[in-house]
Amino acid sequence: MKHRAKSSRWPRRHPIWFTAIIAIVLVMLASTGYVISIVRSPLPPASVTTLVATSVVAPSKSIAIPWPSQGEAGFLVPSLGVRQDSPTQTAVAIGSVTKLMTAYIILKDYPLAPGQSGPTVTVTQADVDNFGLQTLDSQSVATIAAGETLTVYQLLEGLLVHSANDYAFILAEFDAGSLSGFIAKMNAQAAALTMTATHYADPAGASPDSISTPHDQLGLAGDLMTNPVFASIVAMRSVTLPVAGTITTYQPLLGTNGVVGVKSGLTVKAGGCDVMAVNVTIAGQTVQILTVVTGQKTGNWLATAGNQALNLANSVAATIDGVTVATTGERVGRLGWPKASVPLVSTGKVAVPAWPGQHVTISLRQTRTVTKPLAGGTVIGVLSANNGRYRSRASVLTSGDLHEPTLLQRVV
Repeated sequence: MKHRAKSSRWPRRHPIWFTAIIAIVLVMLASTGYVISIVRSPLPPASVTTLVATSVVAPSKSIAIPWPSQGEAGFLVPSLGVRQDSPTQTAVAIGSVTKLMTAYIILKDYPLAPGQSGPTVTVTQADVDNFGLQTLDSQSVATIAAGETLTVYQLLEGLLVHSANDYAFILAEFDAGSLSGFIAKMNAQAAALTMTATHYADPAGASPDSISTPHDQLGLAGDLMTNPVFASIVAMRSVTLPVAGTITTYQPLLGTNGVVGVKSGLTVKAGGCDVMAVNVTIAGQTVQILTVVTGQKTGNWLATAGNQALNLANSVAATIDGVTVATTGERVGRLGWPKASVPLVSTGKVAVPAWPGQHVTISLRQTRTVTKPLAGGTVIGVLSANNGRYRSRASVLTSGDLHEPTLLQRVV
C-alpha cells in the first residue's frame, strides 16, 4: 500500500510586489498618524536667530600723544578707564590747582545737593587783614568785608571760578578751626586717595611747597567731576557775590571747544598749570576727557597751559572710536521657524565709544513670544551694545509679514 507524501509545513512565499504594497500601506498609515499629530499640535514659539556677533573689538590704531615740550602732562577718560601720563612725572609746584583739594574736603565735610547753599560763614576782621596782605602780594583774591556773610556754596564759587585765595583761607579756618588743621586734613586726604607724589602746604596754592603731579591731580579731578555741584560751579564763566560783585574765571578757553572746567594755576614757581575737562560727542554719546598740564613758562604762561591741555584733549578724542554695531534699517537677525521666517531690522543706529582694542558686548534679545503669524513692522526685541558705562540700544522689528509654515514644510 502506497503512502501519500506529506505536504510541506513551510508557508508559501508571497511575490515581491505584494510585500512592497504592504510596506507602502504600512508607511502611509504611519505617516497619516504622524501628519495628524502635527496638524493637531500647536506651533512651537518662533525663535530669533542673530546675524550679528556677540562682541567686537575696537580697531587698533597708532596712537601719537602730543605731550608738551616742557613741563608735565597726563590725560584720563574716566568712562573708558583709559589713563596715560607723560614720560616725566616729578612733583612740582601746582599753584591754584591746589584749590581742588580744598574743594574736595569742603564738599566731603559739607555735602551739598544741587540748589543747596550749606552753612553761612561770617567774614572776620582777621580775614580782611589777611586779604590786604594777599593783595599786596599780587595774589588772586575777591573783595571781602568784615561782617559779610557768605554761604559755603558762595565761598566755593569764589574759590573755583575766580581762584580767590582769601576764600580758600576762610574755608580752611571754618572747616578745621585752624589753618594747620586744614592742611593736615589735605595731606591725609591725599594719602587716602593714593596721591603719593602730592604734598600740600596751604589751601590756596600760593606756597611753592604745595606740589603734585598730573597723575595725582587727574585722579582727584576725576572724582570731583562726578559731583554735580562741583561740576556746575567750575563750568561757570562768572559769579556774582555780595561784596565782590561779578567776578570772572581764570580758566582759559572755558565755554569754548567743549571745555567745561576745571581749574587753572599760575605762580612764578609753578608756571602755567591747567586741569581741563572737555566734553566731546562720539557715537552720539558724550565722552568727558580730563587733561592736566603743569610747568608752562613760554608766552602767556596761563594761555599756553590752556592751549596745551586742549591740544592734548583733542588728540585723545581723535583716538576714541565710535564702534557701530548696526545702522537704521540694517538686518540684524531672523524670526520664525526653521522653514518659515522673516528678517529683523534695527529701528536705529546702535553704536558706542571705545578706546582702540576695547571689547564691545552685543546682544539681540527677544522681548515678545510669537506663536502665530505676525504683521510686518512688529517690534519683537532689542539690539544693544555695551562698553562699560556706555550703552546703546534700538528696537528690532519684522521687515515683512511672518507666515506660518505650510503643512508640507512642517512634515518634511
